[in-house]
Amino acid sequence: MRYQILLKPLQPFFFGGEHGFAKDEGYDRYYSKSESFPQQTHLLGMLRKTVMFNESMLKAYPKGDFVPKVSRGRAKTIVGERFNLGKDIDLGKIVSISPLFLDDGERLYMQAPLDIGLELRKREGRSCYNGKEGTPYILYQNSCKPFTAKSYLYDGFLSHDGKLVKKEKFFVKCIQDGNKKHYSGGTNDEAYYKRQAYIFGPKDLKFSFFVELGDMIKPIPKTIVTLGADKSKFTLSMRESTKIESGELFRGAISKSYQHKVVLTGDTLLSEETLKFSSFYLAYKQPFRYKAEYTFKRSERVYLAKRGSVFYFDSLEIATKFVEKIDSFKDYKTIGYNHCILIRGENHV
Repeated sequence: MRYQILLKPLQPFFFGGEHGFAKDEGYDRYYSKSESFPQQTHLLGMLRKTVMFNESMLKAYPKGDFVPKVSRGRAKTIVGERFNLGKDIDLGKIVSISPLFLDDGERLYMQAPLDIGLELRKREGRSCYNGKEGTPYILYQNSCKPFTAKSYLYDGFLSHDGKLVKKEKFFVKCIQDGNKKHYSGGTNDEAYYKRQAYIFGPKDLKFSFFVELGDMIKPIPKTIVTLGADKSKFTLSMRESTKIESGELFRGAISKSYQHKVVLTGDTLLSEETLKFSSFYLAYKQPFRYKAEYTFKRSERVYLAKRGSVFYFDSLEIATKFVEKIDSFKDYKTIGYNHCILIRGENHV
């Protein structure tokens, strides 16, 4: 069965990244800024835990939650027992998870493509970059003035029917000043601590993702869950959904360009070799690590191209190969990474 899961925050939420405290200018400075979205691995962990509670396989105790010995065999069948991306994963009856979106009750929103308001044009002549010859390109803003280092890429969200909303309308900063904790464990009156969390602007806005679950898993009733290392609280609700691929909902809303392009709807692992397929791209990257099942050792740090990144191609054949490379990371795609949409160029339909 396919379901849509909605997560409504009950408090300011905080999703940590790779950066913690730092020592700066002689002061012990603590500054943490929340990411807009949690990692897909956090969603998976929350889902597995919630399913086990719903199936009466996980018990809550003061010292922590655990699966009683009598339930371990069934737990392995329902939610799997191994999780090591790219090597060995077993999610049991959890078939797949989509990337995370936003839902205001009327529209579904994805991270807007970074080329909103921009146009990529070819220029006469040839260019050479890192010893590789190619066609020179230039970005224009609103079809008139060139994009420069002082220009800004669009930071916001795009609905499935084409509505654009800037990030600050949806994500409102919540600055929290904290204690004077010293990194050595004591206190320091000159220390500084600040944490930037978020609250949603619109009261009906929720996080949303789609899951495919096997028949052995019962629908989850409305409940309270925690998400992220900071254990931010959310109300979880679930409803049946259609079979349509969630990312495909946005195909008609994404503007075309002269060239073929690929827009990422989820954070994506790309190899250096795959990046060379693209003739030009607009992308941000973010570090990513996770804890392997049972060993609890952190994986090696890799970098993901962030959702909303845009990659351009000179031919449909090359663009298709690029998508195939993205899809080849099957474990990542299963849990909501490596999702994208191929948009044919306006002169190549």
